[in-house]
Amino acid sequence: MAACATPSEQNGGRCVLNQRGARDPRPTGVSPRTGDTRNWATTVTVPRRGTAVPTITIIGAAGVPVVNLGFQRASAGRRMPSGNAAAFFRLVGHLRRARPDVLHAFLFHGYVTAAPAARLAGVPVLVAGRRSLGDFKRGRPLLLALDAVATRMTGHLVANAQAVAEDMLRDGGVRARKITVVRNGLPESAFESMPPASLATRLPVVLCVANLISYKGHRYLRWWP
Repeated sequence: MAACATPSEQNGGRCVLNQRGARDPRPTGVSPRTGDTRNWATTVTVPRRGTAVPTITIIGAAGVPVVNLGFQRASAGRRMPSGNAAAFFRLVGHLRRARPDVLHAFLFHGYVTAAPAARLAGVPVLVAGRRSLGDFKRGRPLLLALDAVATRMTGHLVANAQAVAEDMLRDGGVRARKITVVRNGLPESAFESMPPASLATRLPVVLCVANLISYKGHRYLRWWP
């Protein structure tokens, strides 16, 4: 999840980034190059210790404090429900103290937790970042219900691709005017020239850059006999 405050032209804004385990540092929008904290009072919250270590390292380098909420994994067993309830109310308390102008939540677990937390903490605006298709929710009534409730409590939705935006529209209950597409950004170093890899083979070489999720279509790479 991420919570952000909009910067005021005169006094600066308050920002709380509640980062829900993303492996990619891009969602936070905070880095030594882009994380100009002069006009922001910024905090980052993470669900548990060790979450999104590369992301948190970049954020810390930008001088942004990080708050560990202490959410529990399923491996915690019987302690998970009470532990996660306590972590949720820690988030609510942190939001009340930080008083962000805008709460920006990333990924499913982030935005379904942020929605009620923002309502209880009195955060004026909630924005949810959707960064994948909703295939994982289909056929799972509980996830669909949580998503629907969180979406109704959310002021605006940000998709990182047009396909994600269209997926939200197909699911229904969301108007196009409630969605903005903001594509992923990469640092300048990602576009530096690199020497080609040396592969000793006469066979075709296929490179696939994608998460190891079934709907990414990795199975279609196995068409050779």
